[in-house]
Amino acid sequence: MHQSMFRVFPLLILAVLSVGAATPLPAAASSDEATLWSYEQAIYAGRAQGDLSFYINHADPDYAAWPPQSPAPFGRGELAEQGHRAAGRSGEKLVLEKNLIRITADGKTAIVFYTTHRTTRSDGTAVDERYENIHVWLRRGHDWMIVGGMSRPVPSNRAALAAPAPAPAQ
Repeated sequence: MHQSMFRVFPLLILAVLSVGAATPLPAAASSDEATLWSYEQAIYAGRAQGDLSFYINHADPDYAAWPPQSPAPFGRGELAEQGHRAAGRSGEKLVLEKNLIRITADGKTAIVFYTTHRTTRSDGTAVDERYENIHVWLRRGHDWMIVGGMSRPVPSNRAALAAPAPAPAQ
């Protein structure tokens, strides 16, 4: 399992770099973007019902992710275990906001950036949690599979993080 994660993370980095440099194909990209965004929405709709089956069924065998509640990245097997634990725990309330979807020119890789605002956890606890998320998708035949993902709490100092680096001392 750990060996597959070591194979997936370099692929994740390469995918991010290659998608940033790629020019999407307009017609295909539009259709694929709609499909990918509907998949992201289906994942969270399932979560709200305590059902991770859509997510699990669209996780590549080499899937690896690092959610903010996890001390380390994990694979598809752990995602399936989470699905068993989540069964029947409905009640999560959150809103997704699409930030950016990039698809490579060859149409085989996509990165979806989005934010979530969760107001209720699946156990009914009221919260005010905001996360930045990324999923890397690979086309497998005619469908898309998630190969990697990562989430982090939205930083409270985002403006400072985005500020240009100070000039070097002279």
